[in-house]
Amino acid sequence: MNPEARRPSQVFRRVLDAIAIVASILLAFGIDAAWQERGERREELRILAALHDEFAVNQERLAGIVAFHADLKATAHALMEAARDPASLPADSIDRMITNVSWWGGFITFESAALDAVVLGGQLDLIRDERLRRLLTAWRRDVAVATAQEAQEFEHYSQVWMPMLRNHANLAQIGNATTTIPGSREAYSADRVPVVLGGVDHRQLLRDRGFQNALVQKVWIEDDVLRAYRHLEPQVEELLRALEQAGARQGT
Repeated sequence: MNPEARRPSQVFRRVLDAIAIVASILLAFGIDAAWQERGERREELRILAALHDEFAVNQERLAGIVAFHADLKATAHALMEAARDPASLPADSIDRMITNVSWWGGFITFESAALDAVVLGGQLDLIRDERLRRLLTAWRRDVAVATAQEAQEFEHYSQVWMPMLRNHANLAQIGNATTTIPGSREAYSADRVPVVLGGVDHRQLLRDRGFQNALVQKVWIEDDVLRAYRHLEPQVEELLRALEQAGARQGT
C-alpha cells in the first residue's frame, strides 16, 4: 500500500489522540474545580454556623451592655433628683447609688473570635452573600465606634469622679456598699475595706455643685454610649436573620 495513502488516517488518529488528551485534562480540571467548590461550600457552611453561634451570644451580651449603661444613667438621674431633698433617702441608699454610678464600661465585651478569624484569615470572600459581607463589615466598624464612646466613661471616672470622691467622700464606705453589677441581679463581691475614723453621711455631697456637675457629665456620657450601642441592636438582629438565610440556602 502506498505510504501516502496511510498518512491521512495517521493524522486523524493523532488529532483524536490530542482531543482525548485535551478532554481528559479539561475533565480533570473540571473535577478538581468541582471538588474545590464543594470544599469551599462546606467551609462556608462551617463559617456561617460559627458566626451565627457567635452573634447569638453577642445579642445577649448587647442586651447586658445596654442594661448596664441604662442603669448607670438612671442612677445618676436618681442622685440628681435626691439632691432636691437629700433627707428623703437613707444614707446607706445614697452610698449604694454612688458606688453604682462609679462603674464604667468594658465590664461586658463582645465575642469576636469567629469573625476575626474570617476577616483576618482572608475568608470573607467565601461568604457568597454580598449583603451579609457588608453587614459583617459594618458590625466591626460600629462596634469600634461604640467602644470608643465607652472610653469616655473611664476618662470621667479617673479624671473627674474619683478625684472628687477622694477629697469629699469615704471611699471604703462607698466601696463596701457594692452588692450587684449595674443592670443585673448578678452579685458582685469584693473584699471589704475597714472604714476608719467612723462613717460619713454622703447625703451632704448631693448639695455640692461639683458633685452635681459630675453627675450631669455622667448622664451626657451615658447618652452617647447608649446611642452607640442601641444602634447595634437592629444590626445584630439583621445579621442573625441573614446568617440563618444564607445557611439555609447553602444547606439545600
